Amino acid sequence: MKLTSLVVFLYFVVFNESLEVNETNFEGILKTTLKEHNSEIISKEDVEENISKLLGGISLEDQTANINNYADKIFEKVRRILRDHNFDSQSLPDVSFKIVKSKVQLSQGMLQDLTTMERGGDVDLSFVESLDVITLSLPIEFEELEFSYHFHTKIIFSISGGVKGSVKNIRLYAKLSYDVKAHSFKLKECNVNSIGKISVKFTGHKAVVWLINGITKVIVPFVKGKVTRIVEDMEQSILGEVVSKLNEIMHNIFH
Repeated sequence: MKLTSLVVFLYFVVFNESLEVNETNFEGILKTTLKEHNSEIISKEDVEENISKLLGGISLEDQTANINNYADKIFEKVRRILRDHNFDSQSLPDVSFKIVKSKVQLSQGMLQDLTTMERGGDVDLSFVESLDVITLSLPIEFEELEFSYHFHTKIIFSISGGVKGSVKNIRLYAKLSYDVKAHSFKLKECNVNSIGKISVKFTGHKAVVWLINGITKVIVPFVKGKVTRIVEDMEQSILGEVVSKLNEIMHNIFH
């Protein structure tokens, strides 16, 4: 079969969706680090100055700027802790899949710029009087995350090279609630609600790079799924620790 015909065949073939993946324990290590440094993220003085004042019966409409500023301060503290403990880059799991009968292996994967998270808009507050609950809706965003992999496969001959790419505009939506009577916070929701463009570029032997670009149809959904899981786990861990520390401090203040 001519090389051109082979390329056309491989490009339109249905790829095997059963991926072999080797995971890492990112979430567990992150939670341990956050727990060790939670007093740096939220202090009793912060809560007394910001949260208690906010929840002390002042009109919610007047508090958007104040809570936005406080959320920004928390994010800055979290970014500093994560940078200090090398959480800016996270390894991506090794993965292998088949194109026809040829096995493609992706290894040495890295996801970078995880400490670039920031508030993605106003923190909206609402009060459900019948339940005595204040709800805080927090948008979170990553403008761009970069990823890379080493790939190896053998179709007619052995091919190795690199994969570089980026994921733009990852947006999460988080919802926290505060029970006015119980003086307690809960993390109600924290999920990715949109991901922008994912770009992929292969590097290697110039004669075959354009052939390997056909693998993009497997890599793009795979990376999208992994990025979604990593940033959701990351933000859930961060906000979960924030809520835990807030509740500890609120208990000491009101009980």
